[in-house]
Amino acid sequence: MGYNLYITRRTSWPDDTGPEISASEWLALVDRDGELDLQPENGPHFANCRRAGEPADQWLDWSEGGLFTKNPEKWLISKMIELAAELDARVLGEEGEEYTAENLDALLDEGAAPPQPLVPYWVVAPFLAVRKLLRHRLPKCPPPPFRVGDRVRDRFSTLEATVVKIQRTAEFGYGKVRIRYDHGQEHSILFLDNTGLEPLGPQEAEEPGEPESK
Repeated sequence: MGYNLYITRRTSWPDDTGPEISASEWLALVDRDGELDLQPENGPHFANCRRAGEPADQWLDWSEGGLFTKNPEKWLISKMIELAAELDARVLGEEGEEYTAENLDALLDEGAAPPQPLVPYWVVAPFLAVRKLLRHRLPKCPPPPFRVGDRVRDRFSTLEATVVKIQRTAEFGYGKVRIRYDHGQEHSILFLDNTGLEPLGPQEAEEPGEPESK
């Protein structure tokens, strides 16, 4: 297992909608950056990342509108933050956390990116190739009738909650929704064709007021 980090212009990762970083933008950036070295034998967009005095075998690759790596060293995360600024993008972790120059140390101290043994690219390359092939054949999760921050009602428990996360490409393309009930507990639900969540309109979400006394 490993921990992936991404450079993306999208709201979240994984997300198959939103602005993309083009392959040509990435290749142009590699061409002008002395710390990036294109390695076409590992793929047309694969680049080794090198910095004097830092561990070798760090890498970045482009796929489907974004950049990714696995188990990066701290220096590479800092490098990704710099590259993201050039690309008008963000650095996101698997849990949706955003890495910036200001919060990098705090996130690493909290264990947002668990320390993992370095995974050479040749180990993960077959998995990435299969994932890319399957992604085009997976079911597409339809857009849910609500957005992050919207209020919903769980039809099965009748409890009300707030949508805190939507991952349309999670769970092999079936999608996943994470909600937070009013008592504080969070719960993830497969989207499929029906989550059992009912959107609440503005008036439904408000507590009814007391009738005015005459």
